[in-house]
Amino acid sequence: MDQHAPLRAIRLNRNTDIIDQKLERAKKRRKRIRKKYNKENNPDSKIRMANEVTRLNKYIKNRINAARKNQIMTRLEGKNVKTFWNTIAELEGKKSREEILLELDSGPTSDPQLLSEAFADFFSSKVEKLSNNHGQDSYKTGPSDLVFTADEIRIAIKGLKTKLCHGEDGIPMRLVKDFAVRNIGTVQHFFNQIPTQGIPQSWKNAIITPLFKAGDKHSTLNYRPISNLDSLGKLFERVILNRMNLLGELDGKFQHGFKHGRSTTTAMLELQDFVSVGLDSGNLVGTYSIDLSAAFDLLRPEVLYDTIKDVFPKGLLNIVMDFLSQRTFQVEIKSNRSTPRKLKVGCVQGSILGPRLFTLYMRNLHKILPPELKSNLIAYADDTYVSIAHNNIQELKANMERVMTFHDDSYSYLYI
Repeated sequence: MDQHAPLRAIRLNRNTDIIDQKLERAKKRRKRIRKKYNKENNPDSKIRMANEVTRLNKYIKNRINAARKNQIMTRLEGKNVKTFWNTIAELEGKKSREEILLELDSGPTSDPQLLSEAFADFFSSKVEKLSNNHGQDSYKTGPSDLVFTADEIRIAIKGLKTKLCHGEDGIPMRLVKDFAVRNIGTVQHFFNQIPTQGIPQSWKNAIITPLFKAGDKHSTLNYRPISNLDSLGKLFERVILNRMNLLGELDGKFQHGFKHGRSTTTAMLELQDFVSVGLDSGNLVGTYSIDLSAAFDLLRPEVLYDTIKDVFPKGLLNIVMDFLSQRTFQVEIKSNRSTPRKLKVGCVQGSILGPRLFTLYMRNLHKILPPELKSNLIAYADDTYVSIAHNNIQELKANMERVMTFHDDSYSYLYI
Protein backbone atom coordinates (compact mmCIF):
# COMPACT_ATOMS: atom_id res chain seq x y z
CA MET A 1 0.00 0.00 0.00
CA ASP A 2 2.76 2.48 0.92
CA GLN A 3 4.63 1.61 -2.28
CA HIS A 4 1.75 2.08 -4.73
CA ALA A 5 -0.37 4.69 -2.92
CA PRO A 6 1.82 6.50 -0.34
CA LEU A 7 0.20 8.97 2.02
CA ARG A 8 0.92 12.64 1.45
CA ALA A 9 -0.31 15.74 3.22
CA ILE A 10 -2.19 18.35 1.20
CA ARG A 11 -3.72 21.66 2.17
CA LEU A 12 -7.37 22.14 1.30
CA ASN A 13 -8.80 25.62 0.82
CA ARG A 14 -12.50 25.06 1.24
CA ASN A 15 -15.49 26.29 3.22
CA THR A 16 -16.28 24.47 6.44
CA ASP A 17 -18.80 25.01 9.20
CA ILE A 18 -16.33 27.39 10.89
CA ILE A 19 -14.25 28.98 8.11
CA ASP A 20 -16.63 30.63 5.61
CA GLN A 21 -16.00 32.89 2.61
CA LYS A 22 -16.47 36.17 4.51
CA LEU A 23 -14.00 35.02 7.13
CA GLU A 24 -11.48 34.01 4.47
CA ARG A 25 -11.78 37.43 2.81
CA ALA A 26 -11.22 39.15 6.17
CA LYS A 27 -8.10 37.07 6.83
CA LYS A 28 -6.70 37.83 3.36
CA ARG A 29 -7.38 41.55 3.84
CA ARG A 30 -5.60 41.45 7.21
CA LYS A 31 -2.63 39.74 5.57
CA ARG A 32 -2.41 42.39 2.81
CA ILE A 33 -2.58 45.24 5.33
CA ARG A 34 0.23 43.70 7.39
CA LYS A 35 2.45 43.53 4.30
CA LYS A 36 1.72 47.18 3.45
CA TYR A 37 2.36 48.16 7.07
CA ASN A 38 5.93 46.84 6.88
CA LYS A 39 6.63 48.91 3.74
CA GLU A 40 4.81 52.09 4.83
CA ASN A 41 6.90 55.05 6.04
CA ASN A 42 4.10 57.50 6.85
CA PRO A 43 3.36 57.37 10.62
CA ASP A 44 -0.31 58.37 10.18
CA SER A 45 -0.87 55.65 7.58
CA LYS A 46 0.77 53.09 9.85
CA ILE A 47 -1.58 54.06 12.69
CA ARG A 48 -4.64 53.66 10.45
CA MET A 49 -3.36 50.28 9.26
CA ALA A 50 -2.70 49.11 12.83
CA ASN A 51 -6.24 50.12 13.85
CA GLU A 52 -7.69 48.29 10.85
CA VAL A 53 -5.73 45.12 11.73
CA THR A 54 -7.00 45.36 15.32
CA ARG A 55 -10.58 45.69 14.05
CA LEU A 56 -10.13 42.71 11.72
CA ASN A 57 -8.63 40.61 14.53
CA LYS A 58 -11.70 41.27 16.67
CA TYR A 59 -14.06 40.57 13.75
CA ILE A 60 -12.32 37.27 12.90
CA LYS A 61 -12.25 36.11 16.51
CA ASN A 62 -15.93 36.89 17.10
CA ARG A 63 -16.99 35.27 13.84
CA ILE A 64 -15.02 32.08 14.60
CA ASN A 65 -16.45 31.87 18.14
CA ALA A 66 -20.01 32.37 16.87
CA ALA A 67 -19.55 29.76 14.13
CA ARG A 68 -18.03 27.29 16.59
CA LYS A 69 -20.92 27.83 19.01
CA ASN A 70 -23.45 27.23 16.23
CA GLN A 71 -21.59 24.10 15.19
CA ILE A 72 -21.63 22.69 18.73
CA MET A 73 -25.30 23.50 19.27
CA THR A 74 -26.21 21.86 15.96
CA ARG A 75 -24.40 18.67 16.97
CA LEU A 76 -25.93 18.66 20.47
CA GLU A 77 -29.48 19.29 19.23
CA GLY A 78 -29.30 16.65 16.47
CA LYS A 79 -30.85 13.19 16.63
CA ASN A 80 -27.56 11.30 16.41
CA VAL A 81 -26.78 10.02 19.94
CA LYS A 82 -23.20 9.11 19.07
CA THR A 83 -22.51 12.61 17.74
CA PHE A 84 -24.01 14.10 20.92
CA TRP A 85 -21.71 12.17 23.27
CA ASN A 86 -18.66 12.65 21.03
CA THR A 87 -19.29 16.40 21.24
CA ILE A 88 -19.58 16.25 25.04
CA ALA A 89 -16.30 14.33 25.25
CA GLU A 90 -14.65 16.85 22.94
CA LEU A 91 -15.82 19.77 25.09
CA GLU A 92 -14.47 18.03 28.21
CA GLY A 93 -11.10 17.53 26.56
CA LYS A 94 -11.37 13.73 26.48
CA LYS A 95 -10.72 13.50 22.76
CA SER A 96 -7.06 14.36 22.99
CA ARG A 97 -4.93 11.23 23.26
CA GLU A 98 -2.21 11.57 25.83
CA GLU A 99 0.98 9.56 25.74
CA ILE A 100 0.57 6.23 27.52
CA LEU A 101 2.81 5.66 30.53
CA LEU A 102 2.59 2.28 32.26
CA GLU A 103 4.07 1.02 35.51
CA LEU A 104 5.66 -2.32 34.54
CA ASP A 105 7.69 -4.72 36.70
CA SER A 106 10.82 -3.22 35.18
CA GLY A 107 9.66 0.30 36.06
CA PRO A 108 7.66 3.06 34.34
CA THR A 109 7.92 3.21 30.55
CA SER A 110 6.43 5.04 27.58
CA ASP A 111 8.36 3.05 24.98
CA PRO A 112 5.78 2.09 22.28
CA GLN A 113 7.24 -1.37 21.64
CA LEU A 114 7.36 -2.29 25.33
CA LEU A 115 3.85 -0.92 25.80
CA SER A 116 2.44 -2.92 22.88
CA GLU A 117 3.94 -6.15 24.28
CA ALA A 118 2.66 -5.37 27.79
CA PHE A 119 -0.90 -4.77 26.54
CA ALA A 120 -0.76 -7.90 24.36
CA ASP A 121 0.27 -9.97 27.39
CA PHE A 122 -2.50 -8.46 29.49
CA PHE A 123 -5.32 -8.91 26.96
CA SER A 124 -4.19 -12.47 26.18
CA SER A 125 -3.84 -13.56 29.82
CA LYS A 126 -7.21 -12.03 30.75
CA VAL A 127 -9.06 -14.14 28.16
CA GLU A 128 -7.10 -17.30 29.04
CA LYS A 129 -7.89 -16.88 32.72
CA LEU A 130 -11.61 -16.32 32.22
CA SER A 131 -11.95 -19.12 29.67
CA ASN A 132 -10.04 -21.62 31.83
CA ASN A 133 -7.87 -22.31 28.75
CA HIS A 134 -10.73 -23.95 26.87
CA GLY A 135 -10.91 -23.76 23.10
CA GLN A 136 -8.73 -24.92 20.26
CA ASP A 137 -6.85 -23.26 17.42
CA SER A 138 -8.53 -24.88 14.43
CA TYR A 139 -11.84 -26.42 13.42
CA LYS A 140 -11.35 -28.52 10.31
CA THR A 141 -14.83 -28.94 8.83
CA GLY A 142 -13.77 -29.35 5.21
CA PRO A 143 -14.15 -27.17 2.10
CA SER A 144 -17.33 -25.26 1.36
CA ASP A 145 -19.45 -25.30 -1.79
CA LEU A 146 -20.64 -21.69 -1.56
CA VAL A 147 -20.76 -19.58 -4.72
CA PHE A 148 -21.12 -15.80 -4.48
CA THR A 149 -22.88 -13.66 -7.07
CA ALA A 150 -22.01 -10.15 -8.23
CA ASP A 151 -25.40 -8.85 -7.06
CA GLU A 152 -24.95 -9.98 -3.45
CA ILE A 153 -21.48 -8.40 -3.38
CA ARG A 154 -23.00 -5.11 -4.59
CA ILE A 155 -25.62 -5.32 -1.83
CA ALA A 156 -22.87 -6.01 0.73
CA ILE A 157 -20.89 -2.96 -0.44
CA LYS A 158 -23.91 -0.71 0.13
CA GLY A 159 -24.29 -2.09 3.65
CA LEU A 160 -20.78 -1.09 4.71
CA LYS A 161 -19.96 2.17 6.46
CA THR A 162 -17.31 4.34 4.83
CA LYS A 163 -14.53 4.66 7.39
CA LEU A 164 -10.86 5.59 7.33
CA CYS A 165 -9.72 2.97 9.86
CA HIS A 166 -7.94 -0.11 8.53
CA GLY A 167 -6.41 -3.39 9.58
CA GLU A 168 -3.10 -5.07 8.83
CA ASP A 169 -3.30 -4.26 5.10
CA GLY A 170 -3.40 -0.49 5.69
CA ILE A 171 -6.26 -0.08 3.19
CA PRO A 172 -9.26 1.97 4.46
CA MET A 173 -12.83 0.90 3.75
CA ARG A 174 -13.42 3.93 1.52
CA LEU A 175 -10.78 2.69 -0.92
CA VAL A 176 -12.06 -0.90 -0.81
CA LYS A 177 -15.62 0.21 -1.58
CA ASP A 178 -14.51 2.37 -4.49
CA PHE A 179 -12.39 -0.46 -5.91
CA ALA A 180 -15.04 -3.16 -5.41
CA VAL A 181 -17.78 -1.14 -7.15
CA ARG A 182 -15.61 -0.73 -10.24
CA ASN A 183 -14.16 -4.25 -10.17
CA ILE A 184 -17.05 -6.49 -9.12
CA GLY A 185 -15.85 -9.31 -11.36
CA THR A 186 -12.40 -9.38 -9.78
CA VAL A 187 -13.80 -9.31 -6.24
CA GLN A 188 -16.34 -12.02 -7.11
CA HIS A 189 -13.62 -14.28 -8.54
CA PHE A 190 -11.48 -13.82 -5.43
CA PHE A 191 -14.35 -14.45 -3.02
CA ASN A 192 -15.30 -17.63 -4.87
CA GLN A 193 -11.83 -19.03 -4.22
CA ILE A 194 -12.27 -18.75 -0.45
CA PRO A 195 -14.77 -21.62 0.10
CA THR A 196 -12.22 -24.15 -1.21
CA GLN A 197 -8.93 -22.47 -0.28
CA GLY A 198 -9.94 -20.96 3.06
CA ILE A 199 -10.12 -17.44 4.48
CA PRO A 200 -6.77 -15.60 4.16
CA GLN A 201 -4.80 -15.66 7.40
CA SER A 202 -4.23 -11.91 7.26
CA TRP A 203 -8.01 -11.41 7.56
CA LYS A 204 -7.90 -13.31 10.85
CA ASN A 205 -5.34 -11.01 12.45
CA ALA A 206 -6.79 -8.09 14.43
CA ILE A 207 -4.81 -4.90 15.03
CA ILE A 208 -5.71 -3.68 18.51
CA THR A 209 -5.44 -0.18 19.94
CA PRO A 210 -5.73 0.18 23.76
CA LEU A 211 -8.39 2.71 24.75
CA PHE A 212 -8.38 4.22 28.24
CA LYS A 213 -11.63 3.74 30.21
CA ALA A 214 -11.29 5.29 33.67
CA GLY A 215 -9.14 5.11 36.79
CA ASP A 216 -5.37 4.87 36.93
CA LYS A 217 -3.87 5.54 33.49
CA HIS A 218 -0.68 3.74 34.49
CA SER A 219 -2.39 0.34 34.79
CA THR A 220 -3.30 -2.01 31.91
CA LEU A 221 -6.43 -2.97 33.87
CA ASN A 222 -8.06 0.32 32.89
CA TYR A 223 -7.73 -0.06 29.12
CA ARG A 224 -10.00 -1.92 26.73
CA PRO A 225 -9.05 -3.24 23.27
CA ILE A 226 -10.37 -1.66 20.07
CA SER A 227 -9.92 -4.00 17.11
CA ASN A 228 -9.42 -3.17 13.43
CA LEU A 229 -9.59 -5.81 10.70
CA ASP A 230 -8.72 -5.83 7.00
CA SER A 231 -11.35 -3.92 5.02
CA LEU A 232 -11.67 -6.46 2.20
CA GLY A 233 -12.18 -9.17 4.81
CA LYS A 234 -15.00 -7.13 6.33
CA LEU A 235 -16.66 -6.91 2.93
CA PHE A 236 -16.54 -10.71 2.76
CA GLU A 237 -18.02 -10.86 6.27
CA ARG A 238 -20.91 -8.67 5.14
CA VAL A 239 -21.61 -11.09 2.27
CA ILE A 240 -21.65 -14.02 4.74
CA LEU A 241 -23.85 -12.11 7.20
CA ASN A 242 -26.40 -11.43 4.44
CA ARG A 243 -26.44 -15.16 3.68
CA MET A 244 -27.02 -15.91 7.36
CA ASN A 245 -29.90 -13.43 7.52
CA LEU A 246 -31.70 -15.39 4.80
CA LEU A 247 -31.99 -18.32 7.22
CA GLY A 248 -34.47 -16.45 9.38
CA GLU A 249 -34.59 -15.58 13.10
CA LEU A 250 -32.32 -18.37 14.34
CA ASP A 251 -31.18 -16.55 17.47
CA GLY A 252 -34.61 -16.62 19.09
CA LYS A 253 -37.44 -14.14 19.51
CA PHE A 254 -36.15 -13.23 22.98
CA GLN A 255 -33.05 -11.60 21.45
CA HIS A 256 -33.43 -7.86 20.75
CA GLY A 257 -29.79 -7.09 19.88
CA PHE A 258 -28.47 -6.51 16.36
CA LYS A 259 -31.88 -6.91 14.71
CA HIS A 260 -33.85 -4.63 12.43
CA GLY A 261 -36.83 -3.18 14.30
CA ARG A 262 -35.51 -4.27 17.70
CA SER A 263 -33.68 -2.18 20.30
CA THR A 264 -33.18 -1.67 24.02
CA THR A 265 -36.55 0.12 23.98
CA THR A 266 -38.44 -2.91 22.65
CA ALA A 267 -36.62 -5.10 25.18
CA MET A 268 -37.65 -2.96 28.14
CA LEU A 269 -41.23 -2.64 26.89
CA GLU A 270 -41.52 -6.43 26.74
CA LEU A 271 -40.09 -6.74 30.26
CA GLN A 272 -42.46 -4.07 31.58
CA ASP A 273 -45.43 -5.82 29.99
CA PHE A 274 -44.56 -9.21 31.56
CA VAL A 275 -44.08 -7.73 35.03
CA SER A 276 -47.32 -5.73 34.83
CA VAL A 277 -49.39 -8.72 33.72
CA GLY A 278 -47.84 -10.91 36.44
CA LEU A 279 -48.55 -8.44 39.23
CA ASP A 280 -52.07 -7.78 37.98
CA SER A 281 -52.70 -11.55 38.16
CA GLY A 282 -51.77 -11.62 41.84
CA ASN A 283 -48.41 -13.36 41.38
CA LEU A 284 -44.94 -12.54 42.62
CA VAL A 285 -42.54 -11.62 39.80
CA GLY A 286 -38.84 -12.31 40.10
CA THR A 287 -36.41 -10.74 37.61
CA TYR A 288 -32.69 -11.37 37.41
CA SER A 289 -30.47 -9.01 35.48
CA ILE A 290 -27.50 -10.93 34.11
CA ASP A 291 -24.32 -9.45 32.69
CA LEU A 292 -21.61 -11.71 31.27
CA SER A 293 -18.01 -10.81 32.02
CA ALA A 294 -16.04 -10.34 28.77
CA ALA A 295 -18.89 -12.14 27.01
CA PHE A 296 -17.80 -11.61 23.41
CA ASP A 297 -14.23 -12.63 24.23
CA LEU A 298 -15.31 -15.95 25.77
CA LEU A 299 -17.42 -17.45 22.98
CA ARG A 300 -16.26 -21.05 22.55
CA PRO A 301 -16.34 -22.05 18.86
CA GLU A 302 -16.94 -25.74 19.65
CA VAL A 303 -20.07 -24.79 21.60
CA LEU A 304 -21.23 -22.54 18.75
CA TYR A 305 -20.65 -25.39 16.30
CA ASP A 306 -22.90 -27.73 18.28
CA THR A 307 -25.50 -24.97 18.51
CA ILE A 308 -25.79 -24.14 14.79
CA LYS A 309 -24.74 -27.35 12.99
CA ASP A 310 -28.34 -28.51 12.59
CA VAL A 311 -29.71 -25.19 11.29
CA PHE A 312 -26.88 -23.99 9.03
CA PRO A 313 -26.23 -25.35 5.52
CA LYS A 314 -22.94 -27.26 5.50
CA GLY A 315 -21.19 -24.81 3.17
CA LEU A 316 -22.09 -21.79 5.31
CA LEU A 317 -21.23 -23.67 8.52
CA ASN A 318 -17.75 -24.49 7.20
CA ILE A 319 -17.07 -20.85 6.32
CA VAL A 320 -18.19 -19.64 9.77
CA MET A 321 -15.98 -22.17 11.56
CA ASP A 322 -13.05 -21.28 9.31
CA PHE A 323 -13.64 -17.63 10.25
CA LEU A 324 -13.25 -18.53 13.95
CA SER A 325 -10.19 -20.75 13.44
CA GLN A 326 -6.54 -19.79 13.96
CA ARG A 327 -7.26 -16.18 14.85
CA THR A 328 -4.54 -13.87 16.14
CA PHE A 329 -4.14 -10.30 17.32
CA GLN A 330 -1.41 -7.69 17.66
CA VAL A 331 -1.41 -4.53 19.76
CA GLU A 332 -0.26 -1.40 17.94
CA ILE A 333 0.97 1.78 19.61
CA LYS A 334 2.49 4.55 17.49
CA SER A 335 3.09 2.14 14.56
CA ASN A 336 4.87 -0.33 16.88
CA ARG A 337 3.20 -3.75 16.90
CA SER A 338 3.52 -6.57 19.38
CA THR A 339 4.28 -10.12 18.33
CA PRO A 340 1.11 -12.01 17.31
CA ARG A 341 -0.93 -13.73 20.04
CA LYS A 342 -3.30 -16.64 19.43
CA LEU A 343 -7.03 -16.42 20.15
CA LYS A 344 -8.63 -19.78 20.96
CA VAL A 345 -11.98 -18.31 22.01
CA GLY A 346 -14.01 -15.22 21.24
CA CYS A 347 -16.19 -13.93 18.41
CA VAL A 348 -13.86 -11.17 17.19
CA GLN A 349 -14.78 -7.71 18.43
CA GLY A 350 -14.67 -5.17 15.65
CA SER A 351 -15.88 -7.71 13.10
CA ILE A 352 -19.18 -7.67 11.24
CA LEU A 353 -20.00 -11.31 11.94
CA GLY A 354 -19.09 -11.18 15.65
CA PRO A 355 -22.33 -9.74 17.10
CA ARG A 356 -24.54 -12.15 15.11
CA LEU A 357 -22.40 -15.16 16.02
CA PHE A 358 -22.71 -14.23 19.68
CA THR A 359 -26.50 -14.04 19.58
CA LEU A 360 -26.53 -17.44 17.84
CA TYR A 361 -24.24 -18.74 20.59
CA MET A 362 -26.89 -17.75 23.14
CA ARG A 363 -29.87 -19.10 21.14
CA ASN A 364 -30.49 -22.07 23.48
CA LEU A 365 -30.69 -19.97 26.63
CA HIS A 366 -34.49 -20.11 26.63
CA LYS A 367 -34.41 -23.92 27.00
CA ILE A 368 -33.33 -23.73 30.64
CA LEU A 369 -36.69 -22.25 31.64
CA PRO A 370 -39.34 -24.93 32.30
CA PRO A 371 -42.20 -24.52 29.79
CA GLU A 372 -44.81 -25.15 32.47
CA LEU A 373 -43.82 -21.99 34.35
CA LYS A 374 -44.95 -18.46 33.58
CA SER A 375 -41.55 -17.20 32.51
CA ASN A 376 -40.03 -14.69 30.18
CA LEU A 377 -36.53 -14.25 28.78
CA ILE A 378 -35.30 -11.01 27.23
CA ALA A 379 -31.81 -10.33 25.92
CA TYR A 380 -30.00 -7.49 24.23
CA ALA A 381 -26.70 -9.05 23.11
CA ASP A 382 -25.09 -10.22 26.39
CA ASP A 383 -27.41 -8.25 28.71
CA THR A 384 -30.11 -10.71 29.79
CA TYR A 385 -33.24 -10.47 31.94
CA VAL A 386 -34.95 -13.62 33.23
CA SER A 387 -38.42 -13.16 34.76
CA ILE A 388 -40.75 -15.70 36.36
CA ALA A 389 -44.23 -15.12 37.75
CA HIS A 390 -45.15 -17.46 40.60
CA ASN A 391 -46.91 -17.39 43.98
CA ASN A 392 -43.97 -19.11 45.73
CA ILE A 393 -40.73 -17.22 46.27
CA GLN A 394 -38.68 -20.40 46.78
CA GLU A 395 -39.77 -21.75 43.39
CA LEU A 396 -38.68 -18.49 41.81
CA LYS A 397 -35.18 -18.74 43.27
CA ALA A 398 -34.78 -22.43 42.38
CA ASN A 399 -35.58 -21.88 38.72
CA MET A 400 -33.33 -18.83 38.48
CA GLU A 401 -30.43 -21.09 39.46
CA ARG A 402 -30.86 -22.97 36.18
CA VAL A 403 -29.74 -19.85 34.33
CA MET A 404 -26.54 -19.79 36.39
CA THR A 405 -25.85 -23.44 35.51
CA PHE A 406 -26.26 -22.75 31.78
CA HIS A 407 -23.72 -19.94 31.82
CA ASP A 408 -21.24 -21.87 33.96
CA ASP A 409 -21.34 -24.74 31.46
CA SER A 410 -20.51 -22.25 28.72
CA TYR A 411 -17.47 -21.02 30.70
CA SER A 412 -18.79 -17.51 31.18
CA TYR A 413 -18.92 -15.69 34.49
CA LEU A 414 -21.85 -13.70 35.81
CA TYR A 415 -22.37 -10.43 37.64
CA ILE A 416 -25.92 -10.44 39.01
